[in-house]
Amino acid sequence: MVERCIEAGATAMTRDKINNILVRGRPADVDELLLLAYVFDVAPAHLLAPGRDASVAITPNTVVHDGVAVERWVRGEQALPGSDASHYYAESYERLAESDPDNAVMQYARMKTIEQARQFAIRFNAAARQQMSTTIETLATIRAMVDNGQSSDDIVARIDAAVVNMRAPASTTTGEA
Repeated sequence: MVERCIEAGATAMTRDKINNILVRGRPADVDELLLLAYVFDVAPAHLLAPGRDASVAITPNTVVHDGVAVERWVRGEQALPGSDASHYYAESYERLAESDPDNAVMQYARMKTIEQARQFAIRFNAAARQQMSTTIETLATIRAMVDNGQSSDDIVARIDAAVVNMRAPASTTTGEA
């Protein structure tokens, strides 16, 4: 391996330096990482994300336990959990669009679809909670009507009114147009 480094023009990369990086775990700088990837005939991303089951410390407080996710992150294909996916994919799109426009567009569209699905779920859950609250109030009102001896016609009218409200478009229950 030292010979390949020398052939590549990296005469300062000694056997001891290589051992310190590969065996003893000394962090490699970017130049060393690129040189080792070249010498090993692998993509630099493979050295940054060593294996499917590897855990990688991105920061002292951020450890990713999925080596494949880290590799995809390094290649610009996937945002890491907890990161700003919108910014990540927008930046990735800018860089990938020239070499692989279909993949960049697909990832950006995927992120936007996920974002829209989350917003839809939030609105749906709010509407469902509101409907549940209204239903509970209606049932309590009907129960009170029964307890107070109101006529069956009054109770049926109240039930019919509740059914009409439940069938109303979601926009009237969520306050959206």
